[in-house]
Amino acid sequence: MEMGYWVENRWVWDLKWKERISGEDTLKLGVMKQIISSYSLIKGKKDTWVWTLEGDGHYSVKSAYDLISGLDTTAGVTVFSKLWKACAPSNAVALGWRVLLNRLQTKENLARRNIPIGNLSCPWCGSETESTSHLLFTCGFAWKVWTLLLRWLNLVLVLPDEPSYHFAQFVESCSLLKRNALSAVWLASVGMLWNGRNSVIFREETVDTNDLSERIKLKSWNWLRARQHEFQYSFFEWCNDPLLCLP
Repeated sequence: MEMGYWVENRWVWDLKWKERISGEDTLKLGVMKQIISSYSLIKGKKDTWVWTLEGDGHYSVKSAYDLISGLDTTAGVTVFSKLWKACAPSNAVALGWRVLLNRLQTKENLARRNIPIGNLSCPWCGSETESTSHLLFTCGFAWKVWTLLLRWLNLVLVLPDEPSYHFAQFVESCSLLKRNALSAVWLASVGMLWNGRNSVIFREETVDTNDLSERIKLKSWNWLRARQHEFQYSFFEWCNDPLLCLP
């Protein structure tokens, strides 16, 4: 309650810290701000616990069992530690965090929360339900984008459809020193695919896989150039031989 105040019926966050925030904590703070700003507080209403694995918000033994059975805690911590170190801005990392936790506002997730959607089909192919995994990884459109990127990076991989394993497989395909940069490429890719999806749905625009892959190259190059002092390569060099540009 000491970290904000009400302006009429709108809550305004006023985060204060005893010590100065710096380094990696700055990135984590940006992610935290993205998370808390996505919730709308209601004046006069008390907090309640919600079980997010069920559409009605109530706990069930089955959903808890399914979660425990399929969860590798150690692997999850490792994946997130790599995500926090990515050479990318905090909003991009926050989006990646939501992807790994399946918290994107896809049609499937919205329907699970009893939000009326109507057509649940994927905007790329129109033949399957729009889930996080399908939209960003397994749909033919997304798969072609990832294929173009793997060809550009000169990598031969079989990428899983589960987000955390997809991220881990993509990032760990190169040496340790290159992983933070590859994390940036992965974040730029999921970000561009998500933005492209929104352009198709809300602005009825046409999105091309080749154009999308070129925009991913440009975005990741801008991030690396801004966040890695040793990255002094031109965009032409980045496009021509990306792995040679990475430390």
